[in-house]
Formats: sequence, C-alpha cells, structure tokens
Amino acid sequence: MIMRKALLLFAAFALSICAWAQWPSSTDKAVQISLPGQSDYGCQTAFSPDGVTYVVKIVPQRPGEAGLTVLSYRLYALDKDGVLLSPAEGYDIATENNKSWTAVNSQLYVDKDGNAIVMCCDSRNAREYSDEQGYTIYKVNPKGEVIWKADLDKGNVYYLPVSINCVEDTDGNYLFAYTPYTTIEANAVPPLLLEKLDKNTGATIWTRKMEHETRPYAYPHLVASNNNQSLLFYLYTSNQYVYAKMLDKDGNDVWDSDARVYRGGFGSIPAHVTIKSFEGPDGGGLFTWRDDRNYEDVYASYASYIKADGSYGFPGETDALKVCYDDFQSRNSADIAWSEQHNCFYAALQIFNQAYQNYQGLYVQKISKEGELLWGPNGLALEPLEEQSIYNDPIVRIDNEGNPVVFYMKTTDIYTYQTNDIQQCAVKLDKDGNKLFSEEVTFDTHKSYKTSLAVSQLIDNKYWVVAWSDNRFGEMDYGSNNMMATRFNVDGTIGDPESGIHAIEAGATSDDAYFDLSGRRVSQPSKGIYIRNGRKTVVR
Repeated sequence: MIMRKALLLFAAFALSICAWAQWPSSTDKAVQISLPGQSDYGCQTAFSPDGVTYVVKIVPQRPGEAGLTVLSYRLYALDKDGVLLSPAEGYDIATENNKSWTAVNSQLYVDKDGNAIVMCCDSRNAREYSDEQGYTIYKVNPKGEVIWKADLDKGNVYYLPVSINCVEDTDGNYLFAYTPYTTIEANAVPPLLLEKLDKNTGATIWTRKMEHETRPYAYPHLVASNNNQSLLFYLYTSNQYVYAKMLDKDGNDVWDSDARVYRGGFGSIPAHVTIKSFEGPDGGGLFTWRDDRNYEDVYASYASYIKADGSYGFPGETDALKVCYDDFQSRNSADIAWSEQHNCFYAALQIFNQAYQNYQGLYVQKISKEGELLWGPNGLALEPLEEQSIYNDPIVRIDNEGNPVVFYMKTTDIYTYQTNDIQQCAVKLDKDGNKLFSEEVTFDTHKSYKTSLAVSQLIDNKYWVVAWSDNRFGEMDYGSNNMMATRFNVDGTIGDPESGIHAIEAGATSDDAYFDLSGRRVSQPSKGIYIRNGRKTVVR
C-alpha cells in the first residue's frame, strides 16, 4: 500500500511537470530537452528550417585505458511542437576513446532538409592506447537514424585537430574546414584542411590543403554563398591577419587573390571567443570581432562585409567598420543580421566599463548596405550602462516584416555566484528604432541560473525557438548543461496559439502519450520506465 501510494504521488508529480511537455504559454515554464545533472564536456544547439531543435552533448562515460576517457556524443531532438523525439538520454551517436578534455570544435550543423550533421572528434582510428584524434561525420535524421557516417581525411589522426565547422552548398553537399596540429609545441605550423562530402553517401568529393612552411592557419569559418560557392574566413600568421577566400564547387579559388579582412591581432583574449561570421546579402558574408588596436585597454567592436566578388562592402577596407563609437566603454563583438525588407543590417552588442566591468549595457545599431551608421555613432541603448550583467552576447533575429528582435540575458544580482535571478528578454524595434512591444518582454521568468542562449531563425514566419542551459532542476556547474527551450512568437507571446494546448493540469491525462521521469513527452520511448495515463509503465 505504501509503495502504491508513493507511485501515485510520483505520477501526480510527473504529470505536473508534464504541464510543459509541449510549448508552454507561461513564462515560468519551458520544455526540458536533456537530462538534468548530466555532465558533459561540450554542448551545442542548432535548429532546422522547419523548427526541429537539436542539441549535441559530449558526455563522459567512464575512464578508458592508458589515461584515455570514453566520451559519448549524445544527440537530442525536439520537434516543432515542443515534443521530445529522442529518448530521455538522447540518441547515442558514437561512444569512443578520447582525451580527458575537449578542444575548440563545432559538434553540430543542421542542413536544409532538417538533418543533423554531427561532427565527432575521437581516437577510434588511432593506434591502441593513443589519444591522437580524427573526425568522423554522422548524418542523422530527427528520428535518430544514421543516414551515413564518414571519416574525414581518410581516417588520419593528429595530436589535436581543432576548429572544425561545416556549411552546405546549393546542391546540398557538405564542406568541412579544420586545423590539425601534429604537435603541441609553440612553434607548430598547422595547415588548413578542406573536404567536401556527398550529401547522399558521405563519400569524399574533393579535398584541399592550405599550408605554409612558417605561417600557421587557424579558426576557419565557412559561410554559404550562391551557385555552390562557399566563403571561407580564416586567421593567418599567429592570428595577426584575417583573410577571406571564395571557393567554387570543386574547391578552386574564385577570386584572383584572397581579401584581407583585418591586420592587427586580437589581444589577450583567445581569437575563437571574439570572432563571428554571418551570411550577408547577395552571396556575401560578414565577419565581426573586437580589438584594442590603439593599445588603450578599451576594446572596440568592428565588422567587415565581404561581397561575393571579393570587394569590400563597408568603408575602411582592412580597418573595417567601427560599429559603436562610445570610446569610454569596451564593446564586445557584434551579432549582425540582414533585413531584406529594410535593405540594411541590424547589429547588437554588449558594452561594459573596462575599469569596473559590473557596469554593463546593450546597444543596437542600424547599418546601411554601404556601411553608414544610421542610428548615430553609438547606436540605441536598449539597456543603458548600469550596475548589471548582460549574460552571453545578444542575438539579433529578423521578423516577418523585416524588424529586428534582440534576444539577451541579464541580471542585477551581480555579486552572487551562479545567481538564480537571470532574466531572458526580447526587444523588438521598427526601422526607426521605436519599440514595437509595449515594453521589454521577459520570456522566461523562472528564477534559475541560465547561460548558453541560442535562437533559431524565423520559423513559418511566425515564431522562433529559444534554447538555453538552466539549473532549475538542480545544481549546474561548468560541466553540466541542462538544456531548455520555449517558443517565442513574433507578437511577443509565448507558446503555440493555434494548437489549443497550453498546459495540462496536474492529474489530467494526455491520451496515450509517454512521459519520461523528468516529465518530458517522448514520441519514441525506448527501454525504460515512463508515465502513461497517470501510471508508471515499463517499456521492455
């Protein structure tokens, strides 16, 4: 009797959690994607054009032999209605020997058809007990079915391959770029490797190696262009230079010479933390960063727009466009989005006082296609400089009418480690900088520590999926990302107004749906224990 009562209480608790197993209409609730408290060595979120949310986590499994660690690449998938497609523990894409730490790498890309491209870096092709690594690519659909897998560079391994990323060309084939280190020595001169894989089979279409005897390559960024071309940004000569190169479908140079984006270095902050790349209009691309080129201990934010023909879209050429001129404050790298309807760019960036970095703010700027700052030299202050913290860099998205929407996190509780008072906000502006929501919308009000903000592109011209890491189900540290998500509509509301499903009251049933023990709806239950129609159910 006691056991039965306990199970009924647990079922009621689980169903109360299930109140947000689909997109909630309450700002205090969200959909849980990954298991709470699951440690990981890396986590990345990406979205399909039709609204599927993918998360990859690198999860430690057990110590391996000879100092190695066994790591598992776990893929989670959430459909456009907020229903978990993957098992509670995620799809196990690969579990292999690895180093006991992870380097800077992308783990996830989502193609135009909604498939996940999972980039695994591990030691499966290394000698026994060696921690040398190579890349294996998996193409996976939302159901977790592996369409194909392929080893890059014929399965060769290196001391440390880093900075892999991926882009899809017009035909749907995949181009990968990365930098392999053969040694950890300070004088290492790594090349840049490029490889294109066939979309249907994963077979190699072509490879290319960019190298120099004394000058290293680093941190490649790929941006999709037109006509099966791909724009490659890369750092060169100990990160002192940034160049851009346009590649045709066969990996040949389109331009007579590479375009130099910047010369001058990035200071003490690692370059991968500050550089960003974006698709631009007409097949071009944008590259943003921050630097202290005048050695004043104040960082400025810069942007370069490289057109598809290799010419500069913004004034300044290699000096680039300074996005904000508030030279008394430091500025982080800008997030930039192109508005086709307004024929301009919108940029958002965090600012802070270099001497007292608890004073932070948030600016937004409108930039013409020719590089004119249309909202003044400083832009508009969405969050004036004050004693607060703007968590993560802001993210700019464009709505169905061309208006910018800025998503960001903030808190005024700046003296508490992992404060439980981080707010997630969105501000929508018209072309003149007027706020289109009556006020700043706080779309997640649950009191918890949050980080790792990610926002999809506009889906069905109606909404964005917003995802983040959250500790609302228990303690979170730097080795654990409990991923949550919600639906944010273009009118500033939360949830799906057309589904008629906003919440399931505690004690109610939801047809024959399965829910895991954390309250997440599961469309394909694997072996394990679930809640179904208010009862504990075992799937064998």
